[in-house]
Amino acid sequence: MDSVEYQKKKKRKEAFRRFVINFFVWLLIIAFVSTLGVYWGKDVHVNVIKIAKIGKKSFNYHPGSIFNYILLFNREKLINYLPKSIDQDTFNNFLINYSVENLLNNAHLYNFGREIGLSPSRDILRNIIEYNIKGALTGSPSKGLVDYAYMEYVNHALASENGDIMNALGVVTMSELFSYYDLFSYYAEAEIVIFDYTNYVAKKITDNELEAYFNKNFSNYISEIKIDDIAVSTKEIASEIHKFAKEKGFEKAIEQYKSKAKISTIPLTRKSGTAKRFELALKLKEGDIAEKVQFENGEYHIIKVKEMPKYSTLSPEVKKDLLASYLMENKETLLKNHKVEIEKELSQVNNLVSAGKNLKDISTYLGVNLYKAGKILTVSRYLYSDDKKMIPLNLEENPEVIETVFTSELNQVKIINKDRYSIFIKPIARKTEKNFSYTNINQDVMKEYMSYKATAISKDWMNSLEKRYKTILYTNEIEKLKKGNLEN
Repeated sequence: MDSVEYQKKKKRKEAFRRFVINFFVWLLIIAFVSTLGVYWGKDVHVNVIKIAKIGKKSFNYHPGSIFNYILLFNREKLINYLPKSIDQDTFNNFLINYSVENLLNNAHLYNFGREIGLSPSRDILRNIIEYNIKGALTGSPSKGLVDYAYMEYVNHALASENGDIMNALGVVTMSELFSYYDLFSYYAEAEIVIFDYTNYVAKKITDNELEAYFNKNFSNYISEIKIDDIAVSTKEIASEIHKFAKEKGFEKAIEQYKSKAKISTIPLTRKSGTAKRFELALKLKEGDIAEKVQFENGEYHIIKVKEMPKYSTLSPEVKKDLLASYLMENKETLLKNHKVEIEKELSQVNNLVSAGKNLKDISTYLGVNLYKAGKILTVSRYLYSDDKKMIPLNLEENPEVIETVFTSELNQVKIINKDRYSIFIKPIARKTEKNFSYTNINQDVMKEYMSYKATAISKDWMNSLEKRYKTILYTNEIEKLKKGNLEN
C-alpha cells in the first residue's frame, strides 16, 4: 500500500472513530434528559396547570415537571409527619400548599443559579436524584427531575450552612463576637399569655359535631370490624352459600351449611390475613351481608357485619387525631362561626386588664398557660419558661414581643393582636448581668452566634432575591389542582 492510500485510509478511520464517539456521547445526553417515568399520581396525560412565574421562568404542573417532583418527594415526607387518620382531600390540600411554598422559596435560588452560570457535574445531579428516589438510578431521568436536582444543588451550594454565601459572609470575627456577647449582659424578665383562637374553638366543638365528622369519614379512623364469617374451600360451594344467605338470611345459611363450612365470629383488621375482608366490610353497615364472596388465606368467605365501631368506643388517641383533622379541614369556617364569641372574650380580657388584673387571673379566665420567661435577650430567637420548656411563640413572626419586653412600662400588660391569636405580655424586670465577662464566651456562644448570623444573612439575601425576580402566583390554577380538575 502506497503512502497516499495509507493516509486516505487513516483519515477515513479517524473520521469513523469521531462519528462513533460523537454518536455515543449524544446517546448519553439524550438518555440523561429523557423521561424516567416516575410521575405524580396516575400515569395520565393532563393539561398543563400553571403554578407560578418567577422572573422569566414559568413553573407548571404536569407529569415530569419540577413541581411534579416537588409534590412527589414532599408527599413521602408528609406521610410520616401528618396524622395517619387525615382524609385524602385534606392531605392533598396541605401537600399542595406546602409544595407551592417550597417552590416559591427555592425557585429564586434556581433562577439565580442559572443567571450566574452554576453548572454542577452530572455525577452530582445523579447523586442528588438517587438520594431523593432512595435507590440507584436504573432509568434515565426526565428533564424535570434533572431540574429538580439542580434546584436542590443550588440550594445546598449557596444557601445552606456550608454554602458559598455562608462561607463568604458567615465568617465570625472576634470583634463581632464580642459585640454580640455584649448583648448578653442585658436581659429582661416577663410573663406571657398566648390566646390561640384555634385552641379556643377546639374546646367549643361538641361530641355531636365530631361524631358527625367521624360517621362521614369513619373508614379513616376505625381499626377493627367484627364479623360473622362462613369459610369454605371451594368457589362453587361458596357461591351456593352466598346465594342462599342473600335469599333466606345469614343465620339460616349457617344452620343449613354448618357441616360443610367453618363458622366463626372474628375481628377484622388491616393486617395481613384479614385485610381484604376488612376493606370489603368497610363498605357495609351493621347487619349487612357482603355482595360478593371474598377469597383470602386459601379459603372463600361469606361475611356479615356483626359490629361496627362507634364514636363512643374510640380511644382518646384516635379522638385526638379526629379533632385535629376536623380542625385542619374546617379551620376557616370554624373561626368565622366563632368570631363573635372570640371578640367577646377579647373584650372581656381588655376589661380585666383595665381593672388591673394580673396575667395569672387572665390565664385562668381564658383557660390557657401562663409562662414566666426569666431571661430574654434582645437577640433571643426562642423564649423559654423558668422550667426550661420552650414557649410556643415564633419571634421571627412576632418581633413586637422583644420590642415590648424591652421598651414597655414595667408591670403593665401589653396586648398584641394577630389574625389567629393574641399575646399578652407583662415586662417584670430588666437587668444587667453582674458576673458578665468575655472569658465566659465558649463554644456554645460561638455556635449560637453563627446560627444567628446565618439566619440573618439568609433572610436578607432571600429578601433581595424576591425583589430581583418578580413573582406571579396563579392561585386560580392552583385551586384547580386542589380540586383535581385535571382534564385528560
